[in-house]
Amino acid sequence: MYTYFDDLHTMFDIKYQQKAEEIFIHPSAAYPWENIINGTSVSDKYGNQRKMYAVAQNTFRGFHRIDKSCSGAKEEFLAYFTSKEYSLINKLLKIDSREDLNDLENMICVEIHDLLSNCNPNQLSSYNKIRKPVDLYIEHLVAMSKELDGARDKLIPFLFLPLDSQILRSLNCLIVMSWHSTR
Repeated sequence: MYTYFDDLHTMFDIKYQQKAEEIFIHPSAAYPWENIINGTSVSDKYGNQRKMYAVAQNTFRGFHRIDKSCSGAKEEFLAYFTSKEYSLINKLLKIDSREDLNDLENMICVEIHDLLSNCNPNQLSSYNKIRKPVDLYIEHLVAMSKELDGARDKLIPFLFLPLDSQILRSLNCLIVMSWHSTR
């Protein structure tokens, strides 16, 4: 039976595959939902602690606030995912296909869009503007949330990869490497 993971085995070397499985399929640490949303302290290989976020600050820089003295997109995303924790967990546990996950993420985007009243409305017309952070939150929650431990294997193949400049640079490197290996 063909699975999504069969593609990974042909695209990437074994070390890359093992690291991906360690992080996404069999994470050594799982975290509470709230810690993934609001950030959590993690240790690097040297034992140094630092706070990590599912969505980094640079993702939110692109949401320009109308009134700088009021909260912006980051605070609205954090509040949404924190307040909807139980509802979203229940919905994620019922996902049976990539289409189901797409529908859920689109619903989340619509709800968050309505909360972003302090953001420049011209910027919110781009579909990916809101979808990228939603994809990132869902990706990290599925991969590391204690609350979704039992559903991780089922949900990971349905995840969406948010495309940004870093991913596109990585894809370009893969294309160039692939091209050189076929010559």
